[in-house]
Amino acid sequence: MAAMQPESLDILEKAHVPHEQARAFVTAMRIEIGCATETLATKHDVELVHDEVSLVRHEMIEMRQGLELKMEELRGGLQTKVEAVRGDLETKIEAVRGNLETKIETIRGNLEAKIEAVRGSLETKIEAMRGNIVVQLYAAIFGTMTFLVGVTYLLVTHVKN
Repeated sequence: MAAMQPESLDILEKAHVPHEQARAFVTAMRIEIGCATETLATKHDVELVHDEVSLVRHEMIEMRQGLELKMEELRGGLQTKVEAVRGDLETKIEAVRGNLETKIETIRGNLEAKIEAVRGSLETKIEAMRGNIVVQLYAAIFGTMTFLVGVTYLLVTHVKN
């Protein structure tokens, strides 16, 4: 067992603690402090932990900077890919637009041709019907005139008598 420090005993004796009790108290304190060396940190222990914490902080800063660089690289790569996809999509959209415009123009031309064909056919039919209507109109007028002449003749011949 380690020797007792005389100062510890002097302090307790000045506080009017009996010598035997002071000696027992100092011995008990030494034993407790001896056992507590595993749980109590010394200044040296604190400095070691402080150094380790500083090292970890430094490593974390380096890792953060590395991650920021990697993220920046990824962002640049992603932007490049997005621009490439955008360019491809714009090209494809333009191709589809061109195809649609061509198809619309073709359909428009076909519809205009069909409309013109129907118009021509209708005009021909209308002209044919007009001719028939004129003939039927003249026939109706002639028939009406003939009827009126017959009625007039009948009236004239019967009224005189």
